[in-house]
Amino acid sequence: VVREREKLERAKSLGDAEKFAVDFMTREAKATFGQILEGGEDAVRDRLAKAREIKLDKSEVTKWDRALERRFREGVAPTFPEDAVVGEEFPVENRTAKRTWTLDPIDGTSELIGMGRYFGSIATLFEDGVPQVSVTYWPLLDLDGSGSSLFVARRDRNEILLNGKPVTPNVEAMNRSDSVLLYAPDEEAKLEEFEIRTENEALKKEQTGLTKLLASDTQQWEKISGEIRDLKGK
Repeated sequence: VVREREKLERAKSLGDAEKFAVDFMTREAKATFGQILEGGEDAVRDRLAKAREIKLDKSEVTKWDRALERRFREGVAPTFPEDAVVGEEFPVENRTAKRTWTLDPIDGTSELIGMGRYFGSIATLFEDGVPQVSVTYWPLLDLDGSGSSLFVARRDRNEILLNGKPVTPNVEAMNRSDSVLLYAPDEEAKLEEFEIRTENEALKKEQTGLTKLLASDTQQWEKISGEIRDLKGK
């Protein structure tokens, strides 16, 4: 009885996490990408050029990356106060937590700037380092005729949903750390293969690196010194 109760409580907890991530994607992420993509291609390029920055690690970032991550953190804090958050734009919070959210507010910034289709937002909940819930939103990736793609993956249910409908994963491809191949019916009810890049492993490694960095004053000063040397060398 106790074990069954714990199982139900855990399922509810993951369900709450899924709902939170889906709501964030369908509201905050969708609205943000709508602002970015408003107008014609020239308007979008001009908007991105003005908002684009190059970080010290040479990666690209925009004001929307920071805004989305800030709103995500503001949502997690009152809803899941014991959870940690690891993102790309702000420091790690609650480093000793059992559960950790990872967020890439805009995955594929270069693709977005180049007006491609493979960019979106990724949020994943880890428990003891194991991903349990992952929700990704791709505003211009039209795989089922709906105009955009929202993926929801749940480990406890062993399922992946595309816009609310189950899709079958390619297990061999899922063993690769850099991508997942999924299948979904097209308008003619045929199967179409497409590739969706994921960054769970990369974010997990980044979380470990950030945790070590924040725990060591020596490493922090070494990193800062190295970045200063790089800048002086330009």
